[in-house]
Amino acid sequence: MAAKRAIRTIPASADLWEKTDQWANLTGFKQIGREGDYAVYSKGAGFFTAPRKLSMAVKDGTATLEAWVASGLFVRILALFILPAEITIESGGMTAVLPRKQGRTDVNKLMQLLGQPEIT
Repeated sequence: MAAKRAIRTIPASADLWEKTDQWANLTGFKQIGREGDYAVYSKGAGFFTAPRKLSMAVKDGTATLEAWVASGLFVRILALFILPAEITIESGGMTAVLPRKQGRTDVNKLMQLLGQPEIT
């Protein structure tokens, strides 16, 4: 079974949130929730669109990023539940190849801004 989310832990720079907001504006991600040092971003909405999501939590000078593609119930029904509710943006496998690639491309722009290795 594939991982549900791509998870990366990186040092939290002083301008982390500023760079993340810059990335969101650049890629079309919208912040859908933020509480203190935890935020969730999403891109893609619609009946047949698989939204790409990213969450970031900062604690003790470390940021943990989680990135995934979410599948709605209707899409999962059409796929006879072969498609999981969440799937990582990392490459590998034949499930949700296009939305995973799109999510990986967008999240890698953030990784570049933060000076971190890309997700493959």
